[in-house]
Formats: sequence, C-alpha cells, structure tokens
Amino acid sequence: MLYEIIEEGCRNRVGLRFDASANIVKKGDYIDISAFGFSNKNLEDREFVYKTYQKVYYDHPEYFYLKEGIYRYGPDGPLKGIIPFYHDFAKKAEDLDRYGEKLEISVAHALKKVQGTSDPIERLLILHDHIAENTVYNWEVATGKDTSAVSYAWSAYGPLVEHDAVCKGIAMAYKLLVDRLQDPRIRCIVVPATDKENEPVFDHVWNMVLIDGQRAYHIDVNKSVNDVPTLRGKAAHTGFLMSDETLKKNGYRRWAETSPYEDLPVCGSKKYEEGYIFNDMDFPMHHKDGAFYYLKKTGSRTYSLYRGGLCGAGTFIAELPILTRDLGKNADQVSAGILWRGDHLYYVDEEHDMVRYDLTENAGQSLGSIGFQYEPSSDGCYGEEKDGIGLYLDEAENSVIAVSRTRRNVLKSFKI
Repeated sequence: MLYEIIEEGCRNRVGLRFDASANIVKKGDYIDISAFGFSNKNLEDREFVYKTYQKVYYDHPEYFYLKEGIYRYGPDGPLKGIIPFYHDFAKKAEDLDRYGEKLEISVAHALKKVQGTSDPIERLLILHDHIAENTVYNWEVATGKDTSAVSYAWSAYGPLVEHDAVCKGIAMAYKLLVDRLQDPRIRCIVVPATDKENEPVFDHVWNMVLIDGQRAYHIDVNKSVNDVPTLRGKAAHTGFLMSDETLKKNGYRRWAETSPYEDLPVCGSKKYEEGYIFNDMDFPMHHKDGAFYYLKKTGSRTYSLYRGGLCGAGTFIAELPILTRDLGKNADQVSAGILWRGDHLYYVDEEHDMVRYDLTENAGQSLGSIGFQYEPSSDGCYGEEKDGIGLYLDEAENSVIAVSRTRRNVLKSFKI
C-alpha cells in the first residue's frame, strides 16, 4: 500500500513547487504517509520508506522529472510525508508536458526499430544499439566537473531526447524502452550498486533482464558509450547479456547488497558471451528484412560488411575501408563512427570521405570529403590521439552530421 501511495504522488508530481530554501511545508507539498504511523526518529522506518521510494523511482523511468532523493517531513517525530527531489530542468510545471511529449516522440522512434521482430534477444539488442549509437557520455562528468553537468544526464530524458547522459540516465532509458515493448517475456530492472568503503570506489547503475521468467542477464549499455570522449556511431557490446561471474571479473560488486530490490535474480548463464555476432563488435548493428547487417573486423584496419542471424558465419557482402588509426606496435584504433539509415550505411573511409553504401545495390558512393585532422580538446582534457569523426543523424534537417570527437564541433553536414 505504501508503494502505491508514493507512486501516485510521484505520478501527480506532488512537491514540484516545494521551495526547500523557504523552510515552509504546506499540506499539498508532500506525499501524505501519516496513516502508516512511521516515526521520523526511527532509523528502520526511515530506511523502509526510502527504499520504497527507490523502488518507485527505478520502476518508473517515465517519471523523468524525479531524482533519487527525498525530503522527510515530520518535525515533531511522526513521519507525516515525503517530498521527492526534482531535476532542476523540470522544476517548472509548464515545461513538463512539453518535455514529456518530446520523450514520448523519442520512445516511439526507438520502438519503430523493433517492428517485425519477436525474438527477445533481437529486441534487447536493437534497443541496446539504439541508445548506444545515439548517446554521448556527459563531458562534464567525464572530466570531473560533475557540478556543471546538466541534470537530465541522470534521467531517461538525457539519452533519449538530448543524447547526453551518464550511467544512471542510460539505464533508466533502457528500462523505459524495454518496458514499452510490453513483451510479457521480458522483465527489465535497473540495478544501482555502491561501494565507497573499498578501493577503487564503485558507484554505478546498469540493468538486468529476466527472460521467460527463467534466464537472467546483466546489460550495461553504458559500457558502449563511456570510452570517453564518446565517438558517436560506435557501439561496443561488451556489456550485453553478461553473467554474474563475468560482471565480477570486470570489477562490478555489491549490487545485491545495495539494491532496493530483495529479489534480484541470479545471472548464472554465459550463453551469450561467445559464439554470437555481437561479441566483440565495435559498431551498432542494423536490423532489416528479417536479418542483421553488421561490420566485422576481419584484419588489421579492415572491416567487412555481413548479413545474417544472431549466430553463425553470416553472408559476406563487401570489405569496407572504415577510418582507423595506426597506434604502432601492431595496434589500431577505430577513428570514425557509422550510421545506418533505411537501405543505407554511412561511414568515413581512410581518405576522410563520407561514403553512402547502398545495401540493395551493394555499392558505395562518396558524398564528399570531410576535411579532418586530429586535434586535442580545447579544455586540455583529451589529446589529439583521442580525436575521431563521429556520425549522427539530424532528423529535422534530414542530414548526416560529422562531428569531432574531442572538439565536439560539426565538421560537415551531408543531406540524405
């Protein structure tokens, strides 16, 4: 019953206009939980109420305006109510409906990509790649300037609308998309974990998925975007469908101890950690006509285009000269992202030309030179060795945008 009361209050944005600096609480400012008899002086009561609020918060990423914290109202002992924290960008009620409409448009756009699919793994993969290829890890947080970061980076609104987020925002966005599938075979959970008592400090948020009520896996979309600064159009899959054992080997810890959920499933299977096309893949994949198109590294600085299912050799289509950088000592680095759009793949070749490859004609066409040279970021946080050419789609202008990885400026725009 407490959960339902808190959820209703969050849905109705109770406390949105509360001004903490005024130190005056009025009746309509808080979610009334006085009927439960909790004491504001009892630690167990306080923790139980907070954990219940956490469950509401993580269960409902569509309440993008909420933050994880709460004020507890009960100056005379009895805990009368709670007031949720709200993101700074969402504190004006007149803006919330507009922000909500933008979020819904972005969700609908993402879900179009899974139309015609029924396999749970395919659907989870498509949504993983949608967020990964459209999101950059927040620059301020990545460079240690957290207090200067936009607050929506911690909300589902960040990755889905502004394409700028941190791990929590990415995990909330992924849950929102999976929930909107309304697929009864898939349950998605947001998993926060904290360990500040041991070195190195661990403070992270990701997802778990439970498939058919039996098979559970970890999914950390953030691992695809937090090779900072983010190269747009690149998407690693090292965080997709992981087991508990693999997660622990990668340094994750204490998720069961610090999660608000008491029933987190055990992720015991390694089924998808090898033998599938997304294993060790550097780029987002494209689902079209019942198959996946993908780029597979087939040699030093060489990528090949394939078409096929989630596992198996696939059908070779063409070798593509994707821009890479020789780092010496037999090492190389992907230096440009890619973009899928309908029947076309857009990529940057070794000559810094934008190429449009037609998947139906199996032929590429240069759209022109980008005119690029590697440079460091202006704030001194990243050297020129981190630079590259990111790609993203400007829907309003119907254009592919080439952007510098370190300078974040537009290099060139190509109409499609």
